Amino acid sequence: MSNLKIVTCEMCKIAEFPVYVKYRQPGNVVKNVPVEFEIFLDREYYKAIPLQSTQTRILTTLPAELLFEVNEGKICNHTRGKEEVIEDIVIELDKRNLVKKPQRRVFQTV
Repeated sequence: MSNLKIVTCEMCKIAEFPVYVKYRQPGNVVKNVPVEFEIFLDREYYKAIPLQSTQTRILTTLPAELLFEVNEGKICNHTRGKEEVIEDIVIELDKRNLVKKPQRRVFQTV
């Protein structure tokens, strides 16, 4: 019998798209490489998982996942050192209207 545990959660995939990630070459030359990301929403947090080869992972030094939160239009609680990549992801999510924006309460006067 296996020890496999199934845990249900509220995480769901919301998008998949490429983002250009900068990396440095010898001589301090900066280049960009496209990296495909799968974006998931887990409650209030976004999880961006790069789909990359081993060579791309070495070049870009991206971790296995980037976690961040968007609160009132600002990026919070993000993976340190990868702010520029997360900003590009949020811009693309915003273009696709996939960023959760705070609900505004509407009050009616009688």
